[in-house]
Amino acid sequence: SCNLSTCATHNLVNELNKFDKSKPSSGGVGPESF
Repeated sequence: SCNLSTCATHNLVNELNKFDKSKPSSGGVGPESF
């Protein structure tokens, strides 16, 4: 069990990380650069 907002933030970060890893690598600038 943990603080709800902490868990929500942690899960959101995990989802964003998975989303970023699913995108092709790019050396560009802007939202597509990770």
